Amino acid sequence: MKIGFILCEHPLDVRIKKEARSLAAAGHEVVAIVQERDTNQTVYSSDALTVHTHKPKATTELARGLFFFTRVCFLRTPLESTIEKFARSNQIDAIHVHDLPNSGTAIRVGRKLGIPVVSDLHENYPAAVRAWVGRPSLLQMLTTNQALWTSFQKRCVHRADKVIVVIEEMRDLLLTYGVPKEKVFVVPNYVDLDYLNKISTGREPLSDYAGKFVVSYIGHIGPHRGVDVAIKAMAHVAEKASDVVLVIVGGENDYTKHLHQLIDDLKLQHCVQMVGWQPFERVPDFVAASNAGLVPHQRNPHCDNTIPNKLFDYMGFSKPVIVSDAPPLVRITNDAQAGLVFKADNPFELAECILRLYENAELAKQFGLNGAAAVKSYYNWGTSAAELVKVYETLSH
Repeated sequence: MKIGFILCEHPLDVRIKKEARSLAAAGHEVVAIVQERDTNQTVYSSDALTVHTHKPKATTELARGLFFFTRVCFLRTPLESTIEKFARSNQIDAIHVHDLPNSGTAIRVGRKLGIPVVSDLHENYPAAVRAWVGRPSLLQMLTTNQALWTSFQKRCVHRADKVIVVIEEMRDLLLTYGVPKEKVFVVPNYVDLDYLNKISTGREPLSDYAGKFVVSYIGHIGPHRGVDVAIKAMAHVAEKASDVVLVIVGGENDYTKHLHQLIDDLKLQHCVQMVGWQPFERVPDFVAASNAGLVPHQRNPHCDNTIPNKLFDYMGFSKPVIVSDAPPLVRITNDAQAGLVFKADNPFELAECILRLYENAELAKQFGLNGAAAVKSYYNWGTSAAELVKVYETLSH
C-alpha cells in the first residue's frame, strides 16, 4: 500500500520517522508532504520517507485567521488543492494525516478521491492549543477556542476511517464521543530499543556535574509543563542538600524569562541551571548525567491525555523518574515501579520526592533497574509498531 503522510509545519520528528520505518518494514511505501518556509528543495529523502514540500498558504495574520475558520468548519481550505494534487500525482492508496489541524482537509480529499483516511492525533489538540498560549492576543483567543476545536475534533474522528492516539487515556476520551472502540488504535511514542542501545553505549556523565545529584528536566518549556514548580521545589531541597542541582534543558522563549526571574527571586542560581536548547545528539549526555528524570506536568485536559517520550528515555537509561499525578504518568510509573509520584503544582511534595531518592541510593537504583526492564519488555517501539501495522491490515480487509 502507498501511504501519504500529511504533516503540519514542523521538522520530521522522531515519531514520524519511526512510523515511516515501521510501515516500510511491513512492505508499505511512505511519501510525505510538509509545509516548510525556508527550503528550496521540493522533494528530498529522509530515512524511509520521500518528502514533498510546499510553501505556506496563509502568510498574514488575517489569512491565518480565515484559514482557521475554514478549517474548523470543514470548508475548503487553501491547502486542499495541494493535498489533492499530491495524492493524485503519487497515486496514494491511503492518507495518513498527522495531528488535528489538517485532518478535516485530508478527510475532504480522501472522500473526493475515494481513498481511506487515518487521523493520527499526537495529542488532545483542543486542550493543547490553549495550554501553549500564555497570554493570548485577540486573534489567538479565537484560534485557540476550545469549543470550536473540540467540535472539529469530534467530527474528524467520526469521519476518519481509522484514528490513532498516543495513549490509552486519549482513546477513552474519544470513546466518550461515541467513536467505535475498534476504530481507535493506541500507538504510544515508546522509545526505539535500537536507538536507545546506540545512544546509551559508552556515554560518560558530563564533567560539569561531577559530585552532584542531578535532577533533570529535558524538553519543551511552557506554563503547562510544571517547570516553575520544579524550581520552587529546589528552594526546599537546598535547605537540606547542598549538592542537588536541577538542570533544565530546553529552548528559550517568552515563558523562560519568567523562570529566570523566579530563579533570581528565590536566589537559587547555585542549584538551578537553565542550559537552553541543546543539539539533539547532545541530549542523551544530559540524561546520562542525571540521577533522576523529572516530568512535572500540570494537571489539565492536555497533560492528562498525552505522554511525553522523555519518560521512556529516562527509564531506558535506568534512571528513576519523578512524575506529577497526571493519569498516564501515574499509571506507567507505578506499573513499571520506576519512580515516585507527587501531586501536580505542589513544590513541597516534589521536594520530598527528590530528597527521598537523594537519601536512598538503593531505592533510586532499583527504580532505575525496574524502568529499564519495563522498557525492554514492553514500553518500546516494537510494541507500538505492531499496533501501527495493524491499522493498515484492517484497512486492507
